[in-house]
Amino acid sequence: MPRLQLLDDLARCIDSGGGHFETRTLCEVSCQGQFLPVQAIMVGNPDLRVPAVGFFGGVHGLERIGAGVVLAFLQNLAGRLRWDTTLNALLESVRIVFMPMVNPGGILAGTRANPNGVDLMRNAPVDSRERVPWLIGGQRLSPRLPWFRGGLDQPMEAESRAVWEVV
Repeated sequence: MPRLQLLDDLARCIDSGGGHFETRTLCEVSCQGQFLPVQAIMVGNPDLRVPAVGFFGGVHGLERIGAGVVLAFLQNLAGRLRWDTTLNALLESVRIVFMPMVNPGGILAGTRANPNGVDLMRNAPVDSRERVPWLIGGQRLSPRLPWFRGGLDQPMEAESRAVWEVV
């Protein structure tokens, strides 16, 4: 059974944060006989009134570079937390949120969509008021066609709900 190396790298990164990170598993998705966590990692002031910035990667499973960039930034931050007093002072007044792998099932399967065939970038509970290009703006015809938004009147996919919850 193939193992998702990015999950192992993320776990090591979280451990190297030395307790500075708050980690939440928002949901799990099933892919190729495995249950893969969709995780959010937070650092900084937990007060919801402080400014926050979020870094999200791995929305499209084929585009692994986004997950790699977010993970590299998180690894850099983990290393600096041990010695960088300026960074620690800054984190008293801001919050940083990371979701390096929004779509771990798509990453494992090497597909743009999640394991349900839904393009998470187009999976929203509302339709655009403006005219959007056919198919590219998302379609509800079939998961066999690109840019499938999910079924009409279906709830958002678990991964999309996880992003919504964090934001």
